[in-house]
Amino acid sequence: MSNVKESTDVLVVGGGMAGLAGALALRENGADVTLVEVAPAFGEVGAGLQMAPNASRVLKRWGLLERPWKSASSPSTWCSGTRSRGRN
Repeated sequence: MSNVKESTDVLVVGGGMAGLAGALALRENGADVTLVEVAPAFGEVGAGLQMAPNASRVLKRWGLLERPWKSASSPSTWCSGTRSRGRN
């Protein structure tokens, strides 16, 4: 039996939400991950973020939910329905 450790080298291109999440998940599963991003710094771009319950559970498992939760807001009202085309 060999003592050579097999590793998976992965290059993730893009440090947005999907790139960061993918890199973290790959690393969590034993891959050697290199993440590259062209932007000189990470920062806010003025966009909002809506997280579904399953995304919140993943961020919590990764230890990343606490910080965004501190600045989160909830809608004061909720409206759900279907669009009518003038027919009933």
